[in-house]
Amino acid sequence: MALGGQGVLRRLLAVFVIETDVKGLDKGKEKTRDFFKEMQKVAAAFAGGAIAKGIAGFVKDTVDEMMGIRKGAQELKITTDEMQQLQSAARATGMDVKWLHFTLERLEVNVERAGHGAKRQAEAMKLLGITSHDASGKVKSAKTLFLDFATGFEKVRNQNTQARAVWDLMGRGAHRLLPLLRMGRARIEELMHATDEYGKYEK
Repeated sequence: MALGGQGVLRRLLAVFVIETDVKGLDKGKEKTRDFFKEMQKVAAAFAGGAIAKGIAGFVKDTVDEMMGIRKGAQELKITTDEMQQLQSAARATGMDVKWLHFTLERLEVNVERAGHGAKRQAEAMKLLGITSHDASGKVKSAKTLFLDFATGFEKVRNQNTQARAVWDLMGRGAHRLLPLLRMGRARIEELMHATDEYGKYEK
């Protein structure tokens, strides 16, 4: 059954607005008859699939990104909120979040390798003042290691030394993180918490 103009408007409000009060629409429907005619054109677009296709694409992209966040968080053993925070900071410098995920994995692996005698990795950790465990003896998360890395990075002025430390602890392709790391820890944390202001995915 085709939707009338008023029905289309109600349907759109139901989709895009939470707990919408439509009483005012009922009172003013005579004055908004022309608007309802326009809404009938929207209904035709729905019928033709134009808008529906756009919404379907938006939903798919959103779901794909949400699943990527969840998968990345599980693999790095951090929360989905923390994963989104890290991605927010990376995107601020135009970095592909896939590379961020890869470099954080390498950081965890290389910190562990340093503990087993890997010389270059151990030297890089010493240079930056990074430790693998916190004061209670618990292994640090990828997020904490990354922020500790940023703190130590601020103390290294020579750019060649910076690049070598990034390579030794984060692996191939980690040079993409240099613009972000050079902002300093305080600015990175600001960018990470942008998700609190502009929204984040929830379960």
